[in-house]
Amino acid sequence: MLWNEALEKLLHSFGRDLLVPERLYGAVRAHIHQERDLRGKVVFHRVEGKTPRPIFPDARTVVAKLDFNPQSPYAAWVESAVAARFGYVCTEDFTTFERAEKAILPSGLLRNKNRHERDDTAAHRHILGWDNRELLREYQRRGRELSTAISQADSNLRRIDKELERAAKREKDLDAFLVFSHFPKLNGQADAYSIARLTEQKEALESANASLKTLKEQLAALKQAIQQLDKAREQTRDDFRETERNLKALATEKLAQQHLLEAFEPADLAPPTAGLAVLTDPLLAVLTYAQFLVQKQQMERTVAQLLATLHRDKEAQEKDLRAAMRSFLLPGEEVLAKFTDWNSDTRDLRNEMDQLPEYLDRYEHIQTEQLAELETRFRDEFNRGVTKALTDYCQSLETQHEAICDTIAEINKSLRDIEFNLNPDTYIELVRTDARTPRIRTFRDEQLKSWVPDLTLLDLAADPKEAQMAHFVAHVQPFITELQAKENEKWRQEVTDVRNWSTFKAREYFRADKTLKQVYESSGSLSGGEGAQLAYTVLGAAIAHQFGIGRRDAPAARSFRFIVIDEAFSKLDEDKSKYLLKLCQRLGLQLMVVTPLTSLHLLEKDVEVIHWVTKGKPDTRKSVVVDIPIRRYEERKEALLAEAETEEVAHD
Repeated sequence: MLWNEALEKLLHSFGRDLLVPERLYGAVRAHIHQERDLRGKVVFHRVEGKTPRPIFPDARTVVAKLDFNPQSPYAAWVESAVAARFGYVCTEDFTTFERAEKAILPSGLLRNKNRHERDDTAAHRHILGWDNRELLREYQRRGRELSTAISQADSNLRRIDKELERAAKREKDLDAFLVFSHFPKLNGQADAYSIARLTEQKEALESANASLKTLKEQLAALKQAIQQLDKAREQTRDDFRETERNLKALATEKLAQQHLLEAFEPADLAPPTAGLAVLTDPLLAVLTYAQFLVQKQQMERTVAQLLATLHRDKEAQEKDLRAAMRSFLLPGEEVLAKFTDWNSDTRDLRNEMDQLPEYLDRYEHIQTEQLAELETRFRDEFNRGVTKALTDYCQSLETQHEAICDTIAEINKSLRDIEFNLNPDTYIELVRTDARTPRIRTFRDEQLKSWVPDLTLLDLAADPKEAQMAHFVAHVQPFITELQAKENEKWRQEVTDVRNWSTFKAREYFRADKTLKQVYESSGSLSGGEGAQLAYTVLGAAIAHQFGIGRRDAPAARSFRFIVIDEAFSKLDEDKSKYLLKLCQRLGLQLMVVTPLTSLHLLEKDVEVIHWVTKGKPDTRKSVVVDIPIRRYEERKEALLAEAETEEVAHD
């Protein structure tokens, strides 16, 4: 609320501007051009594509004091425009106000270097906001105030008219009064006044007696109502205490039941819980507080009956299991004669329920212990394991290749937001095509597919197992051997590096109409500065993609995005050097530039701190680093450069 009025004054003119999307730009421009009289001033902005939001806005500036509607497609453009045009520091401190180049006070006083301004024009208020509901409510309030004032004025006019009428009547009466020369003829008013006064006294006495009787009756009724409410309050208090006792008892019972349930595994509780839900779900639909205890007792009886039934079933099943165990331990003379070591193998088993897992293990062991089946199983698992491993390997190569294709598409999104050349504005787009190298094409189109078995032919073979083994020997094993051979190391590194599967080129497009300007197959035909500009542009977009800058699913803007560029301007002219700095600023990168003194003047307006590196004294094998803020450097620039030049000559 502190800054509302000041920001309304500052942004009033900008808030009346019109935003025109790209698809409507031509129609709006033609209409405004052809209209003979617009009856005022019209300012509109062309909104092209997606506009990035400001990176790390200063919390003291105007843009940090505003909230932007996240549902609006123009929120990012407006936020970026406010950050660029209205970089005023919002402060209440006059010292900060005087130090800042552009600042604003809560009163609306602006400072832009030496120019100061404050505009209190009434029309420059209350236009900002996500909608006009608040402004509408303000106008409605003013309308109500005006309507009230008009009604009051009408009432005053009517009162004055009545007073004028009474004054005119009085004047007429006075004129008639002056006709009489003797007063007693007119003094009949005194008698009428006495009659009226006595009549009023009579009516007052009668009215007082009736009102007193009515008040007594009302007092008696109120006392009776208060007594009834007191009785109802006591009853409610007793009911409340009884309810609290019941709730405490239920909570204690619930806690005890929870401790009981904790002794069981969740998996063991799932089937009985599902069965219990069949009983509880219908009851929940009709459960009421008044009938809770009765319904609880009924539910407990039902559960007790079910538990008794389950207990009987358990005892019957245990009886059958013990009989089966006894039959297994004492199989009869025929079985003992056929398997002479039966008693020795079952000596450690007992006819008890806790031995059931041991019986189940023995049963599983007897069912699966077949050598022929184990051999077949081993061969099948071997073939499936190798096939799965190769499938995963080939799939991983294709996944990496698809990731490169997707990455190129993401990098192109960042490149579309970067101005490669100005006036006319252009941007760069990367184009990926499959590599035409014979070794890579053979590997991708033939060798990666040669080992894959035709499952239909294998199933139709006379002996599918032998056919699988033959396929493994004829196709799978040679492919693996070729990949593992030491003499094929160079070939393997080349064909399995998915980066070699693609070739790239860059296309430059005019931003206005998306037409092609130039194609860059390689940097050989470009000058050093042009080649470096192209490389820095693509590299910067790739770094932005790596850091997640500009993506919707990227984390918050306050993230680590630090890069170091060594000898950044060694092969660039001044224009290309400024382009590199603006590119890094445009991408929101945290930049450290390592450069000699000859290029330092290119950085002075774009850095905050200079890390001044000099040779140590007296040991010149060591270096000394001094951190110099840019303002301090500007004050001592000449002295520092002269000192550095003197030391360089001395060392030479």
